[in-house]
Amino acid sequence: MATQREAWQAWPAGAPSHDPSTSASGAYAAYDQGPGRDEGAADRGTSDGGQPPGVRAARTPADGRGRLDLPRTAAGPLAGDTVGGAAARMLPPYLPYPGTDPTRPAAVRVAEVPRRSRRRAGTRRKVRPRDPLRGARVAWALLRVAMGLIFLWVFADRLAGLGRPVAASQAWLNGGSPTRGYLSAADGPFAELFHAMAGRPYADWLFMIGMAGVGVALLLGIGLRLAAVCGAVLMALIYLAGLPVESNPFLDQHIVYALVLIALALSHAGDTLGLGAWWSRTRLVRALPVLR
Repeated sequence: MATQREAWQAWPAGAPSHDPSTSASGAYAAYDQGPGRDEGAADRGTSDGGQPPGVRAARTPADGRGRLDLPRTAAGPLAGDTVGGAAARMLPPYLPYPGTDPTRPAAVRVAEVPRRSRRRAGTRRKVRPRDPLRGARVAWALLRVAMGLIFLWVFADRLAGLGRPVAASQAWLNGGSPTRGYLSAADGPFAELFHAMAGRPYADWLFMIGMAGVGVALLLGIGLRLAAVCGAVLMALIYLAGLPVESNPFLDQHIVYALVLIALALSHAGDTLGLGAWWSRTRLVRALPVLR
């Protein structure tokens, strides 16, 4: 791209110089004069077929319009092309514009538009309203963790005999049975059924797997629906084996545990202080909502 100094050097010697005192209408009117419009040229002080003095005009056989010899600067393809009267009226009377630095290229720079701030001046930033149920969710989450620790302790005590209340000699790892002591002492309407199940391998495995699975699910906050169903069934069987209730006509802690498990699953207690929110977005849970 040619610099403005080169453009000024290429300007014809007879071309009119810029005069700030000259009005824009007079300058444009001078360019509007074309070949063939020489009526009154002597009165207007013009020569060369209607053109102002110093502007070279040539007739082209194609269209008969005047050809303005403009310097090749930022005007681009307009410089040196055939320009008619209407187009010449839109052009400035000089190129390049005076008053600019001639050492810099004659390029048009687009001004950067300042980015609007996201928040208007003088306005306050919006504050999220405080969740009134935040404390309740934390309380349910703590209750879930406590229930998980209860189930896991029963599993660990029956497995290794930690002494509370199972002794080490009666641990499952030492040949003991997790269900023989409790089911063999059943005394109630279902006593014969539980006596037949006491000490059986399937009863021991189901009891230990149920305790461990429910405890892990409660502690992590995943699979609470399945854990609530399995835990409630397990608590109901233990409740029936312990009938009649000594301290209450019909209610004991196993019924309370079953109701708490159901409430934890329905309240999505695993989403707070647990992995329930992430677990609910997995493909497995979306395909099988029962594992939620």
